[in-house]
Amino acid sequence: MPYKRDETDMKKIIWWIVAAALVFGVGYSVWGDEGSPSRGGEVTFMRGDISGPGHPADGWLCMDDSIYLIYHLYRDGRPLDCPDAADVNDDGRIDLNDVIHGLQAVFSDRPIPPPYCLFCGGDPTEDDLPPCSYLPSYED
Repeated sequence: MPYKRDETDMKKIIWWIVAAALVFGVGYSVWGDEGSPSRGGEVTFMRGDISGPGHPADGWLCMDDSIYLIYHLYRDGRPLDCPDAADVNDDGRIDLNDVIHGLQAVFSDRPIPPPYCLFCGGDPTEDDLPPCSYLPSYED
C-alpha cells in the first residue's frame, strides 16, 4: 500500500521549511519602486508573487506565496497561473529551492532576481517554463 501524506506531515514540512528560512535571520522585505508597465505584449509579473485559482497575484511577496508553492509541489498539484513568478530563484525550474528562496526573501531580505517590483516587465531570462496565463489583479 503506498504511503499517503496526511495533514500532520504537511504541517511538519511547512514548519521545517519556515525554520530553515528563519535560521538566516528575520527582517522585513521592502520592494523597490514601481517601474513602467511592460510594452510589446509581455505579461508582467512580480517574481515570487505566486498565484492560482482562489489565490490571486496581489503585488506582495509574503509567506502565503511560499505555502501555495508547497501545496503545488507536495500536496495536490495546485495549478500556477504564472510559472515564471513561482521560479523565485530564476533557475528555470520550480522546486523546493524556490520555496526556501521565497521565505528567505520575506524573512531575511534576501534579494530575488528581477522582475522584483510591480510593473517591471516580463522574464528577462530564457527558460522552458510555460508563459503566464493571467493579468495580475494589480494591473487594473
